[in-house]
Amino acid sequence: DRSRGRVDGPADRINASMRDALLVLFAAVGLVLLVACSNVANLLLARSASRARELSLRSALGASAWRLVRAVFAECLVLALAAGVVGVALGWATLRILVRLRPNMAALAEVQIDATVVAFTFGLSAATALLFGLAPALQLRSRKLADALRHGASGTVRGGGGQRLRKLLVVAQMAMSVVLLVSAGLLVRSVIYLQNVDLGFDTNNLFSAQLTMPRGRYQEAAGRDLLLEQLFERLRASPGVASVTLASYAPPNFMSFIGGEFEIRGTTVSEADAQAPKPINSVQPGYFATLGIRLLAGRTFTADEARDGTGVMLVDEATARHFWPDSEAVGGEVKMGRVWRTVIGVVSNVTSSPTLKRDGWQFYTPSKQERLFPGAGPPNLTLIVRAAGDPAVAMAALRSGVRELDPEIAIPSVLLTETALAGTFEGPRFNMALLTAFAVIGLVLAAVGLAAVIGYEVTERTHEIGIRMALGARTENVRRLAMWHGLAPAFVGVALGMIGAFAATRLAASMLYGVTPRDPLTFVGVVALLVLVALGAAWLPARRATRVDPMIALRAE
Repeated sequence: DRSRGRVDGPADRINASMRDALLVLFAAVGLVLLVACSNVANLLLARSASRARELSLRSALGASAWRLVRAVFAECLVLALAAGVVGVALGWATLRILVRLRPNMAALAEVQIDATVVAFTFGLSAATALLFGLAPALQLRSRKLADALRHGASGTVRGGGGQRLRKLLVVAQMAMSVVLLVSAGLLVRSVIYLQNVDLGFDTNNLFSAQLTMPRGRYQEAAGRDLLLEQLFERLRASPGVASVTLASYAPPNFMSFIGGEFEIRGTTVSEADAQAPKPINSVQPGYFATLGIRLLAGRTFTADEARDGTGVMLVDEATARHFWPDSEAVGGEVKMGRVWRTVIGVVSNVTSSPTLKRDGWQFYTPSKQERLFPGAGPPNLTLIVRAAGDPAVAMAALRSGVRELDPEIAIPSVLLTETALAGTFEGPRFNMALLTAFAVIGLVLAAVGLAAVIGYEVTERTHEIGIRMALGARTENVRRLAMWHGLAPAFVGVALGMIGAFAATRLAASMLYGVTPRDPLTFVGVVALLVLVALGAAWLPARRATRVDPMIALRAE
């Protein structure tokens, strides 16, 4: 409100559904960050274990345990800050890509990477280094470094706390990957549902046009009727036009009739139903045939009913089922405002948007009854045209016909129905793309972390594997042993992730369409995918274990 000195910012234009989406995406970013941090911590643990002999020598030369911890932590901090620089650059590039993907989102276009964002990024990088770099560094304090000098690196960490911590990190990675993948899978299924949802009418080659009548002219219904009759004759004679009709509103837009009197003869209407929005559309008799709306019971309007303004109406299937659950809706009498109307037919449901959680009611009256409030000026007319081929040809015929009949009639809007509906898919597709990208990143990180843990464990147990093979262990047994040690924490993580996903997907319920937050197909698919990824990540390190030469392994220190 600029008149009051207040200018709405991007946050003021974000509605509740967008806030829910941003919260879910923010949570996804946090999970990816935790998966990445777990990977880093695992690598640091393995690195500190491999450097045990080096650190033991430093300790023997007089370095204190805290000095060694500070040295390791400083290395982690440098890596974290370097990652922060790369992250800011990637964030800037990603923001530009997001703006291109959603050019109609003004709030997103105004988002900038400012000093606050940069400070937050580097602060988070430092905190990550402190949290995940300190844990492996502290392992140095509890390790008996003298043992490392006597036995070598191969025996310093086996079976110790470092190994348990690495497996716990794998469990956490897999659990968070399950949550990400389930959420992404539900969004993918939602988009598939939206692309295949039955709108209740045929959008192919359909478009609507708004006609703005000159002020002070066409005040009388007779003048408008004559103009429309002549225009319709010209359009129907055009080879590019299959059919044309008139309505107060064209799908996916409807007028909401809220408040006023609402009664149904012979039925008690609840207070909630009386106050609920009731979309009403005044249409010509050819409206249903032009849009391809199916007639389920009764009949549609006749030309005489449209001319005489007879008190009749049609309702959709949802309205009939709600108000006449135990009887036929046809023949029912409805009072809206001050007029009683008889229901003469029931048509199929027409959704005003494929992203609506539930379809509302819909009432249709003849176009003669368009002016619900006497004394109002001539309304803008909405023409709905079904093109016989290319819609551009029919649009050109419409503009030419209007210009020939009255050049003062403006056509401010000509919109393809498919284009109008396409905007409703942008948000779900955008959310799906982002969350799927986060899920894929998390899955790759988890797979890399699992492969690294198994690979390190194979290296760590080279001496043991050599002894087993020297004593006659078969290749299959060695491979199975190596894989099981890595897969056991992975499977535990998947099980815990399923529990977490059941709770987490409730947060994404507002972003789902046509699928429940606990969709069994999605959960089963995610588990199968993660099991395959885990098997693939474990296979190569386990295969490497079977190639260990027993004699070389026994001599290795």
